[in-house]
Amino acid sequence: MTELPLVVVKPGKMITSKLKVVAMVLMLLLYVYMVLFLKSFYLKSKRLDRIWEMISETEKKIIEVQNMDQNLAMQIAELNKLYEDY
Repeated sequence: MTELPLVVVKPGKMITSKLKVVAMVLMLLLYVYMVLFLKSFYLKSKRLDRIWEMISETEKKIIEVQNMDQNLAMQIAELNKLYEDY
């Protein structure tokens, strides 16, 4: 087995290299967190858009039913007027 040559590392350089590694790890974690946050935000906004579409469709159906109800009420009123003569 061959021996590796000893490398003398100054104490100041060792600290800065450790700090660089820690800073890189923190930046990587921050990047991953931001990517996950933005992706979840995007997915939630898509889900809310779909919910809004469903609400709009439901509102249109309710308006259609209300219009049909009003038309039927007017037609029934006309029929009642016609049958009052008999």
